[in-house]
Amino acid sequence: MILVVLVAGCSTTRFYTYGKDFDETKRTQIVKGKSTKDEVVKILGEPNDKELDSNNNETWTYFLKEEDRKISTWDYSSTGNVRLKKLIISFGKDDVVINYVYSDTTNPTTHK
Repeated sequence: MILVVLVAGCSTTRFYTYGKDFDETKRTQIVKGKSTKDEVVKILGEPNDKELDSNNNETWTYFLKEEDRKISTWDYSSTGNVRLKKLIISFGKDDVVINYVYSDTTNPTTHK
């Protein structure tokens, strides 16, 4: 019994979140060449990030990064998964969507 308690106490699990979650299923409501910035905000809310390129076209980024890590207190190594969900939307000078790209990936991680 004591061995079980000692072994269980030798690791801890941590969960980290960066960015803010968004409903990725709503991206289908965005229409290239038609949807405006105001419509996108109504659909998804405010983005995490806004950038201007050299042509004054604006790019909005929505993202959520989630990490779960099991950390060993014996050697400080960790294992877990990292999920990155991202939606990047590009607008033309007329504030209409030019294009958007969505990705959602989960990858295992190991740190020693």
